[in-house]
Amino acid sequence: MSSFDRPAAAVLVALALLAGCSLTPVYQAPSGADPAVVDRIGYADPDTHAEQLIVQALKFALGEGKGAPLVLELAVTSDVSRATEVASVDPATPYTLEMTARYTLIDQATPDAPVLSETRSATATFTRGPQESANRAAEADAEERAARRLADILRARLLIWLQSGA
Repeated sequence: MSSFDRPAAAVLVALALLAGCSLTPVYQAPSGADPAVVDRIGYADPDTHAEQLIVQALKFALGEGKGAPLVLELAVTSDVSRATEVASVDPATPYTLEMTARYTLIDQATPDAPVLSETRSATATFTRGPQESANRAAEADAEERAARRLADILRARLLIWLQSGA
């Protein structure tokens, strides 16, 4: 076999291997998630803005969950710390916002024994400088970005749990 034929043969082998895979897409329906997982989880009322952002993203991806047999309880905390400084003439100081979510999935039939209880974190960076209004806006933006990332992490974890036969 000439060296010209090897890449083509490798591509054909890879395609043949992939053709044998049976992947089930999470997003099968035009409205969002797989119908097998939509509306299986309800949500406790959020207490903070970050919790509200996460719950909204989860509702969009997994459905509203009104009357669902499972309820997700969420407790979110945020910590802002100064990032390692890099020598620069820029007056802006870098910061990191770390958002942590402790979440518990409760089956309403057995509320005393959570079916899933975990902690996940996400971070976002921002800078602070001499303008207070810009600083507040930058931190709010970092909070929203961290909440979106955390919602994506939770959504993936919940989808895995739901599709694993829960």
